[in-house]
Amino acid sequence: MAAKNKRRPEYNDVSMPILSHLEELRRRLFFSAIAVLVGALGAYVIMTQIPGFDLLDFIARPATQALGKKMIYTGTTDMFKMYFNAGFVVAMIIASPVIFYQVWGFVAPAMYAKEKRVVIPVIFAAVALFLAGVALAYVVVLPMTMTFFLGFETEAAVPMITLSDFISMAIYLCVGFGICFQLPIVILLLSAIGIVTPDMLRKFRRYAVVGVLILSAAVTPDPTTMFFMWIPLYGLYEVSIWIASFVKRWRDGREDALDEEEDEVIAAPSRGEPRRLDQLG
Repeated sequence: MAAKNKRRPEYNDVSMPILSHLEELRRRLFFSAIAVLVGALGAYVIMTQIPGFDLLDFIARPATQALGKKMIYTGTTDMFKMYFNAGFVVAMIIASPVIFYQVWGFVAPAMYAKEKRVVIPVIFAAVALFLAGVALAYVVVLPMTMTFFLGFETEAAVPMITLSDFISMAIYLCVGFGICFQLPIVILLLSAIGIVTPDMLRKFRRYAVVGVLILSAAVTPDPTTMFFMWIPLYGLYEVSIWIASFVKRWRDGREDALDEEEDEVIAAPSRGEPRRLDQLG
């Protein structure tokens, strides 16, 4: 027990009963729900109180620029549904820091002090990668997708694209790109707990090429968009190999340091035990 306390004095080895865990989970979920409600209020302010700003017009801009005209809606409740869906996404983005913090607060008691210091940068990296994926989808992928589909236009028909269809596709692509861009974070977590190693990632590199291609095809609606998603995703896979190598070196160094500390504790004489002659001096 002394060796354990010496090796990891910052660890709180007090176990909690299952009911306490459930109560803690309920409390964290309650604060997360409050954050979503506050985010919904913020989304309402963004959509209605900012002069000259229309959220749906902002989301639909890639399509209206490609069409050269506004889109239409056909259902009586279509505008309400579109505002609700877009507002929900904005509310989740606003509430995400609080949600991440509540998740971190729930798992933090089971973590060591050094591991806790890594959590905050990882959360910021996850948010930055998500926003990067959303920005790539909005700035590059959506305009190219519209150009690709409008390329099939003929004189036999006039395109009358509904706003609800495009908003649904835009939210699907932006959120999908943001989630797929979490690949380095997933690899980081799996490497930290020892499930994934850099050698394993290098060995399965050829399979990753096909796997990322299949994932891109499942998320994107056309071959052009699939290609532009495959490039950054596979690049993130290569970055993940570097991250896994860094994590492996960190884990190996930590284990060596802990082994050295344990050897020192074992080698140290207990209180009252006479020291041998070879230990003097």
